[in-house]
Amino acid sequence: MKKLLFFLVLGTFIMQSCHKDNMEEAKVTPSPDPSVPATQKRLVSVQYQYPGDAPSTESFEYDALGRVVKYDDGEDIATTIYSGNQIEITEIRSTENNREVFHFTGLLDAAGRVIGGTATSNYNINTVNQRVISLEYDANGYLKKATMTVDDGNAYENFYTWQNGNLAKVENYTNGVKSSTNLYKYGSTNPDRTPYTPFSFLPGCVPNGKKNTQMWTSYTSKYDGSPDFTGTAIPTYDAEGYNKSTLYEYSNGNSITYNYNFK
Repeated sequence: MKKLLFFLVLGTFIMQSCHKDNMEEAKVTPSPDPSVPATQKRLVSVQYQYPGDAPSTESFEYDALGRVVKYDDGEDIATTIYSGNQIEITEIRSTENNREVFHFTGLLDAAGRVIGGTATSNYNINTVNQRVISLEYDANGYLKKATMTVDDGNAYENFYTWQNGNLAKVENYTNGVKSSTNLYKYGSTNPDRTPYTPFSFLPGCVPNGKKNTQMWTSYTSKYDGSPDFTGTAIPTYDAEGYNKSTLYEYSNGNSITYNYNFK
């Protein structure tokens, strides 16, 4: 799976997990994504080019409630099926004869958010593992913790801190030891109308609580024993206030521009 250089993947969002003790049926009344009212446009594609790579395109398809049901990054294609309080995600690798690389079955809570389930991962063709994924939310509806245990004995936890409707910090732990901290700052006039959600061990922009109201403008990743990795973002908008493009510049000297297509 390709790794986005922004919000979705960097560090925390380090590659995209348990059972709740009570996994019985629950009545689910999902609602449209509040950040994209039905009368407004939705992000259908993003174009970008990593240094030294060919141009890439990500594309999105939605259901009637505004949830992403298909996400294609040009290599992996994640398809999401909703049925009552159940969710199923299947991801195939188009560059490897449509080989299935990830399959998740889980449950949604009464607000339509993923709360947990099990997955089979086969991103590496020579390695298959089983995963148990659990997501927890705070009283305001924001993702506060994501946990993934793997049958190889490893356990991963992400803790999320929100401020003023935006994700301010993500702390990542492996087997109980902190591996990285990711910090985000925001501009007051940079609305975020993309479908991207915080990375929570699942592909495909799954419904995992409220999303950012703004796009981040500066980013710092702190890894144990390594220099800080930082980034800045300079977004532009069209006359209707939709994200038009964003220039990302990083402390390693790399820069990349994302161009957004809303319809």
